[in-house]
Amino acid sequence: VRPGADLLDAVEARLGSEADLHKVVLGVLAPLCSALDGAPLGALLAHLPLSLARELAQRDLALNARVRAPRGAGDYVLEVARLVLHPPARAATYARAVLAAARGVLTAAESQAIAARLPADLAELWRTAR
Repeated sequence: VRPGADLLDAVEARLGSEADLHKVVLGVLAPLCSALDGAPLGALLAHLPLSLARELAQRDLALNARVRAPRGAGDYVLEVARLVLHPPARAATYARAVLAAARGVLTAAESQAIAARLPADLAELWRTAR
């Protein structure tokens, strides 16, 4: 087991080995970083390999593109699509997989702290992603 890689393992279990896990996880989590600054972001980063956690900690840039903070779930899915270079439907699948996997590796309190920082419809996506 790679240290701090349990989130990647959980995402791979959901998406399979064909998905570019690095790209998908960065594309899904980067737009949330500014909203999660502090302990909620730290909780997520603790479950990632150090190299990926460092990339996410940069916040403004991911996958060679500027990251835009979403105002809601619709903006979020479009931003993920732009970052991962896939259509919104595929980006939504990626988002649900990564968010559900993230919830699965976090404690209930950490998960609630993340939901509390997100816009209402994005928090609902966080809570209900399967």
